[in-house]
Amino acid sequence: MAGNLPDDETFLRACMVKWGFRVKPDLVIRAGGRALCIEAKVESPESYYPSSGAERQIFRKRVGKLVSQTAVQRYVLEDVMGWETTFIMLSRSGLGTADAVGVTWRSVRDALDLNGLPPFMQRWSDLLVG
Repeated sequence: MAGNLPDDETFLRACMVKWGFRVKPDLVIRAGGRALCIEAKVESPESYYPSSGAERQIFRKRVGKLVSQTAVQRYVLEDVMGWETTFIMLSRSGLGTADAVGVTWRSVRDALDLNGLPPFMQRWSDLLVG
């Protein structure tokens, strides 16, 4: 694709569409013309694209820096789909990104009524929050 798209902006947009098929959000809730996009992380950090070494070299020469998965999700949901979207990065640390507000697993768990859950689910929720 890099050899067929001489304009860097067109190249970037084509890459974003391509990656959009890989970076499906964990949860999207759409209501009233707005969307909430939640990316839930437990063990792995946020991904960056392109992912292969050869593609990364070409991309860095053409565009500069790599693109985060939430930046790709923002492009697809807002620029392509036209949805006004709030992005959440759900993780143990609660750290946000340039494209997503950070929320901790603990705050989500503490907001839920877990009474009556089987013991194995209680233990799982304890492991999830760290």
